[in-house]
Amino acid sequence: MVFFDFLVVALYFLVMLGIGAYFKQQASKSTSSYFLGDKSLPWWALGASGMAGNLDVSGTMIITSMVYVMGMQALYVGIRGDVVLILAFLMIFTGKWTRRSAVMTTAEWMNFRFGTGKQGQWARWLSAAGQITFAIWAITYFVKGAGLFLSEILQLEAVIPTFLKMHFDIIVNLDGHGATIAALFMVAIALVYTLLSGFYGVVYT
Repeated sequence: MVFFDFLVVALYFLVMLGIGAYFKQQASKSTSSYFLGDKSLPWWALGASGMAGNLDVSGTMIITSMVYVMGMQALYVGIRGDVVLILAFLMIFTGKWTRRSAVMTTAEWMNFRFGTGKQGQWARWLSAAGQITFAIWAITYFVKGAGLFLSEILQLEAVIPTFLKMHFDIIVNLDGHGATIAALFMVAIALVYTLLSGFYGVVYT
């Protein structure tokens, strides 16, 4: 990579932070504004965001792995199962049900669906345990993947030591920690724009 490539990547991250700062005021008006975008986000933004969420770095790695194992026919498996069927179901059924229920969280949905009695409380506890377990797995997987992906693209193992040596006369050997640095950087960027602008930032970035 050359200077121009790094400049493009840097501008991309600055734009993401800028989006977070831009929507900060709108997101801070109320809880509904922060978590639901005031329920006023346009359909194309929600659709594009949902699609990006299903074709992120995780999907890229999975599809690449499947193509390596199965050949080009694996693309049909990924597109049909991971994209078309899931998103169509969410669009036609799940989204409509969730919107009509007027709930904001999965826990609220469990109360809405099963009531506040003993069954409802068990449903909430089971849902919470499942969601926490999945969140830990998913975040770990995504952070690890994003770190490896960014580190390889930006060649951080070579770039960071060279930069420090040239400009600060500091000799550093990352010794395989380039992916960790990239992962922490990605987490920091995502945290900043999410904390600033909530659902607005998540959708538009």
